[in-house]
Amino acid sequence: MHAAKGWTHSFDGELARYADFIRQTKPVVGVAELLIPGDPKPKTRTERIRNGVPLPDDTRAAIVNTAREVGISEVSIQRATSQHSPKKAKGNAINAK
Repeated sequence: MHAAKGWTHSFDGELARYADFIRQTKPVVGVAELLIPGDPKPKTRTERIRNGVPLPDDTRAAIVNTAREVGISEVSIQRATSQHSPKKAKGNAINAK
């Protein structure tokens, strides 16, 4: 098991060096930045905490209808749905704030 731990540590170091190499590579014209798997996650999380999770209109409508069916007040529904970001043109966001 000790030998496996050393191998894993070595692999992690190689992976980190490879990721750094990719991130330092100059992107081709028309590409803003190079990303590797996992890179967008912190930015996406921050954006969704700030603006809510973007939802297609039909999904949002289904959630609102279900809320009505289970007895959530219209005031509560309006409060929750009015917090969506108006910048989302392709859908809406419901924010749990």
